[in-house]
Amino acid sequence: MKHIFLTVAGLAFVLGVHAQSVGPTTLNAQGGSATVGGNTYEWSIAEMTLVSTASVPNIVVTQGVLQPMPPSTGVKDNKYLAENLKVYPIPTQDILYLEPSFLNGGTLSYLLMDANGKTIARHEVTLNTGHERQSVDMNAFAAGNYMLQVQYNEGGNVNTNTFKVQKLH
Repeated sequence: MKHIFLTVAGLAFVLGVHAQSVGPTTLNAQGGSATVGGNTYEWSIAEMTLVSTASVPNIVVTQGVLQPMPPSTGVKDNKYLAENLKVYPIPTQDILYLEPSFLNGGTLSYLLMDANGKTIARHEVTLNTGHERQSVDMNAFAAGNYMLQVQYNEGGNVNTNTFKVQKLH
């Protein structure tokens, strides 16, 4: 079976032209298929177009088809932290700074996670004025991308945000 990709109104369609009958099927989480005029049309939502396809007898694998949604952490990022907490320098080679400018004191905590979501550093500190700069020593970590999840508890009002951090060399 030969596949022809067609995109209409943001939806990707796979046109199956029967050059030989090996019966490959695209498994769709959402979408469907139909036979019209002897041609089989398969479609899915969020399927990439112009991708490479590899095949061996009885199996066809197309790169990028139906990538799953990342799991939700249940924590929504908060504008308060995005606007009142500077995280710099990004990228960094050695020390990452967290510079808060909150109205009141509270408890600031962070989790530094690697690309696999594994927590590699954790810290919690009480800010008396809401302006005490914190530092994270990144020297022991390999070069790469990290996620810094910061939480600020100010009198029972908890704000959370996540920052992407890049470590060089």
